[in-house]
Amino acid sequence: MADAFDLTWLWCSSGRGIWGGPAGVTVSFKNSKAYTLAWICHGKATITLDGTPHEVQGPRDFILYRPWQKIEIQHDGLEPVWGHSFSFCLAAWPKGWPWPGPVKRRMPSYDVIRPLFEYVLAHIPPDHIQLPPSLPPVVKALLLAFIQGPVERVHMLPESYPPPLQRVLHWMRELTELSPHRKVSLDAVAAVAGVSCMQICRIFKEYIGYTPLAAISTYRIMLSLAKLRTGRKIESIAHELGFANAAHYALRFKAIFGISPSEMQRRMADGYVPEMPQLPLIT
Repeated sequence: MADAFDLTWLWCSSGRGIWGGPAGVTVSFKNSKAYTLAWICHGKATITLDGTPHEVQGPRDFILYRPWQKIEIQHDGLEPVWGHSFSFCLAAWPKGWPWPGPVKRRMPSYDVIRPLFEYVLAHIPPDHIQLPPSLPPVVKALLLAFIQGPVERVHMLPESYPPPLQRVLHWMRELTELSPHRKVSLDAVAAVAGVSCMQICRIFKEYIGYTPLAAISTYRIMLSLAKLRTGRKIESIAHELGFANAAHYALRFKAIFGISPSEMQRRMADGYVPEMPQLPLIT
């Protein structure tokens, strides 16, 4: 399969492929001669491909546009829809790959699709002429994950973690991805764990090195990187992720990355890829 896979062209628009539209507006267009893989990051929409409708919702749905398809995106009228996408061409689909295959894939929280997709967006060169040698195998792995179904990440939570910690980590991951603005109390964490507040704090410090609330805050900082890459205002991102204000968000951000959110935004616009802290919630 590796010999048959030949990525001949790879491109995404400015802003790392960010796209979107206001609520209640229908957008119609025809895809180019390339394939386009899109990740719906926010909102709900009906995407109709050659007359067949597909309901999509952020942040877990991916959809594949094929060459020359007629595409219509109808928003639900309640909130804007936005996402990321990149386009690519193959010399030929490798033998044995299903065709026509799926056009939509819902990403479970443990799936490899999102980190692979983000890697591709971060490393596509602006001139789309000289492809880094690392990109073709990553795109291949991403398409395999899309077509053949969910693939678990190889580094799941260690079996040695006590059950209360495993319950809380799974809950935190779901919470911060689906309701990043929600306020969380230590009492709520302890209730999920099924132990006292003092005990869950002790377990977190022993196994993770963070307190439970610091872990949630750190993971939300990680989520903010994708939002910073789109060029959004710092105040808007801070509010969406549940920080008290932009100053509080910037303080926590600098404690983790050593620079301000605005400086990180400028660097990522030039292709900088930040190093992530080690935190089980995002591995």
